[in-house]
Amino acid sequence: MSDLYRQNDRPGDILQKDWLQHLRNDFGREPWLTVYCSNDGKFGTTVFFCALIPNTMVTEVLENDSWEMTIGTGNPGCSQGWDDKGNKVVTYHRLGSSEGVEPLIFHREFHGVKEDYIEISEEFRLLHNLYHDRARNVYVKIDDAGNDEDVIMFEPDRVRVRLRHLKQYLAIRDMHLAAYFSIDRRSAKTLKELGMGEVSGHTREGSLAYRFVAMEQRFTSS
Repeated sequence: MSDLYRQNDRPGDILQKDWLQHLRNDFGREPWLTVYCSNDGKFGTTVFFCALIPNTMVTEVLENDSWEMTIGTGNPGCSQGWDDKGNKVVTYHRLGSSEGVEPLIFHREFHGVKEDYIEISEEFRLLHNLYHDRARNVYVKIDDAGNDEDVIMFEPDRVRVRLRHLKQYLAIRDMHLAAYFSIDRRSAKTLKELGMGEVSGHTREGSLAYRFVAMEQRFTSS
């Protein structure tokens, strides 16, 4: 398991070369895939999220910097409008998107009354007939011979899914998984002290697309 996801309490490479190497060479190729992460520290913040997207949207998704679905969205809901005759029409949205984008991760929030927690799509869990081992907070697949295999692992700030089972689900659904990430690094040094200037640019390398920004924070006093 890469320690990159939990290294925000110590200084890191401001150019994020370590992250780029991980995303280029390891992410999506290891047995486990991080589908959710929210880790914050003195020297940085790491956020990972994902969504299921129709195959027809892959090119469009890679050409822009925005997330088609953000943390906390994708829940069932409804919208209200009016038809040509002025009649009110209420439309139910099963997964919160009219473009075919679906959540794999659900962030459950209860306005501070109860503790927030993360859920994995019920369809994914039911398709693989996963058993929830509550003692370990792990979802387990049990085959006909009684052999078990961990498929979903929940950690305090991270959720990982076994890649093989996720790929099976995507193939059956005829969809792709869009993995979103926002990785911040902070330094006490100025850009000049680091020997660099401000940077902002979009890069696409095959199925990896990202915007890299290096800038100094400017504070104003009131």
